[in-house]
Amino acid sequence: MGMLCIANGNYLATIDYIGNFNASSLNIRPGNLINCLEERDDYVIFGSQRADESEEGHIWSWLVTAQNYVQKKKIPIKGVNAMIDTELMLLQGGDNGELFYSDFVNKVPIAAIPGGGKVNPGGVTINNDLAAFGFYGGDYPGIWEYGRRHKNRPQSLNYSYRLAKTVAGSSVSTLGAIAVVNGEMIASWGTTDGSTSEYGVDSSSSTTKAFARYESLEFDAKVPHITKVFDTVKLRMSPLPSGASVSILWKADKMTTGGDSSAGAGWRYAVFGDGATTYSTANAVECIAKISDDMIGYEVAVELNPTSNSSPEILAITTYFKDMKQKYA
Repeated sequence: MGMLCIANGNYLATIDYIGNFNASSLNIRPGNLINCLEERDDYVIFGSQRADESEEGHIWSWLVTAQNYVQKKKIPIKGVNAMIDTELMLLQGGDNGELFYSDFVNKVPIAAIPGGGKVNPGGVTINNDLAAFGFYGGDYPGIWEYGRRHKNRPQSLNYSYRLAKTVAGSSVSTLGAIAVVNGEMIASWGTTDGSTSEYGVDSSSSTTKAFARYESLEFDAKVPHITKVFDTVKLRMSPLPSGASVSILWKADKMTTGGDSSAGAGWRYAVFGDGATTYSTANAVECIAKISDDMIGYEVAVELNPTSNSSPEILAITTYFKDMKQKYA
């Protein structure tokens, strides 16, 4: 585009190559405030919120040679906080963790972060072809990623990186910006615990894998009116690295109490054939654990316990029902 563009209230300010500054190259009319900017082809794309705090935001497009904006699209959220252009044109708006897709024709809500939250304008980047969002202000602060890496795979939302302060039990009050530098994810953060505030930067490691946990959505075999006997769960894996291990967990009917204290509210560990709750046989490519309980629906989780820079890789999770008469709820 040949210009530096700066959000300036309801104006878009610019600085050209020879240093000419214009504080109001574009006016998006009183009542709209520009929050974030993105470059898309030859256009400047920016997201806004209403100054009156109404439940709506907008995205706009502008060519630097145009006297007015080119396109405008209303988004049904309380302001557009951040935007990123990957395979999809994505934005985050409001403070309930909502992600939207919009190409100035469509506007589609695609996902919401459990527990809510929001993203700062600089809290977006691209990591391994995926859109990465630095969320804060909700129950699960950290870096979430959305997208896919292969054409025939479904789009998915993953909680990819927790911050070190979150793991240590601190309350993350803000996540300022994220970036990928030399293949490593970097995030700036702030915490407030009582009267003490701290600020810092986290970086992912290319030499040490972290503990990870996958949690599924609820599965009821498309018959939520029938109680079923969930019998066993089988994992299909890449050869399990020596020293690494996996554990399988399950939760019945959205329970939030009980379970194993170390597993999380409502979660229980499935048991392998030797009576253990972890499986660590080197080079194994599958394992089976026992559940054997009556449920209408269940959620399954897998804990991945790495060793140094080697981590288990799960290829498939299969649930088996016990062959017996079904019970109607």
